[in-house]
Amino acid sequence: MRDDDIAAFYDEYGEREWERLDRDFHHRLEFEVTTEYLTEHLPDSGHVLDVGGASGRYAVWLAERGYDVTLVDVSGRQVDIAREKAHEHGVGERVTTQQGDVRALGLDGQFDATPCLGGALSHVLDEGERESAVGELRRVTRLNAPVFVSVMGLLASVTRMLRHARTTEPDETELLPDLAVCRA
Repeated sequence: MRDDDIAAFYDEYGEREWERLDRDFHHRLEFEVTTEYLTEHLPDSGHVLDVGGASGRYAVWLAERGYDVTLVDVSGRQVDIAREKAHEHGVGERVTTQQGDVRALGLDGQFDATPCLGGALSHVLDEGERESAVGELRRVTRLNAPVFVSVMGLLASVTRMLRHARTTEPDETELLPDLAVCRA
């Protein structure tokens, strides 16, 4: 999948990305396990860079706990949703949003922690570009500060989607062709 296709996919996905982590038991568990891990390993305070933060679910959670957050995502629509959600949850002054790419963040700050959760690195298929992206995450993060990375494996994504087909609303099996194309 080309870079502009990825942005377009998430632009179209819209509000479903915000709702995804509260949609069913599996997704709520993902959120709870991730936030528990972050709680255990984040510094007590500081400025956090949320790379690939999409609609801002984690950014809002971080801001509600007193962190200043900069969210960067490839999708302009997701960035807009993140800004809206931060204001809706009363943390708009703590969350800064901008459109950007994990491979070239365009930031010079030294962040106290950098989570890159979900799909951002999963969409970087070229090994050299993936190494550049990881280098960017380290470059913008203060020395010895934590960088958190999670990725989606293709097989896990497809099997999870098939397992939950027709058992959750909305059914997302229509995403299968896009997943197959993005890995081809």
